[in-house]
Amino acid sequence: RGYGIDCIPLLFMEGSGSPKTTSEKSEVLSHLDELNNEHYLFHGTSPEAAASISEQGFRLDLAGAFAGTAFGPGSYLAESSTKSDEYARAGTDGMYAILVCRAVCGKFARTEDFVWESDEAKALAEEVAEGEKYDFLLGDREAKSHTYREFIAYSSSAIYPEYILGYKHVTHAGIDGHWINHKHDKGEFSVKWDPNRPDESYAVEITNCGAQL
Repeated sequence: RGYGIDCIPLLFMEGSGSPKTTSEKSEVLSHLDELNNEHYLFHGTSPEAAASISEQGFRLDLAGAFAGTAFGPGSYLAESSTKSDEYARAGTDGMYAILVCRAVCGKFARTEDFVWESDEAKALAEEVAEGEKYDFLLGDREAKSHTYREFIAYSSSAIYPEYILGYKHVTHAGIDGHWINHKHDKGEFSVKWDPNRPDESYAVEITNCGAQL
């Protein structure tokens, strides 16, 4: 697949457009090659697994070990921190982790169905996993059911974990939309519950991330 020739940017594909993490990218983050669908995406996990991934990369043989494989076995990324939080697990100290990953998505295949919902979706996921025609699978549930999009990689070399974001879940009581600051050995961050965004109760803002890999 040639540079930018056989790779249609998400902005021009059917569906919901470019990842929200790209359109809202901070000036702190590096330049992205959107022509070849390079984007920043989230991956929810535990702090221990995040540290392991930062050293060894993503292990596709562990796909589905701690979460479902609705679009087949692969490494699941998201543009929504709320969606990635569904995959995150608490560590021994109660901290959760989300990796901020630079992903070179290349040529996308797109489906709105889970693999168990249609034979076509299952066949497409298997075709993408073979790596001959496509590089990434876009599970566009936002278009079908107004939930979230997921970006599934079948090659660990396409994903670089650039930052580790550590956080804790906090209750709504006593927050009332105010930022609560947390510090730990991997950086400083803030967590906020926004009563105007009940579907994204845990909004996270990096204030000083010292965990660049």
